[in-house]
Amino acid sequence: MRFAAALARRRDPDLFVGSGSVTLFERGQSADELHARFAEAAAEGTPVQRVSTTDAVRLVPGLAGPFAVCYHVPTDARVDPGRYALALAADAAEHGVQCVYRTTVLDLLVARGRAQTVRTTRGW
Repeated sequence: MRFAAALARRRDPDLFVGSGSVTLFERGQSADELHARFAEAAAEGTPVQRVSTTDAVRLVPGLAGPFAVCYHVPTDARVDPGRYALALAADAAEHGVQCVYRTTVLDLLVARGRAQTVRTTRGW
């Protein structure tokens, strides 16, 4: 997400829209997988907050609880995939990448962890 936000600042502010998210589990559902997923996200640096049903309803008016588990991720966002692809292509072209459209990639040569050459149905 950080890369998408930085790309949006450089190229197209409308491609990345911060909105936050709330994930809910109703009573009676097993929340073990949810706890594990959010613990992993928190360990990777995502700001995850476990919130009360009251807080979840405040964040998303119209919700009807109670809920067994509520998580809030204030930094979640949505990215427009078409705009994102165009912004990536424009950014790459500025850094020397030749973008070839309507072509199938057959092979990718990598050196020192970076793509060096792409073989396509149109050649290298």
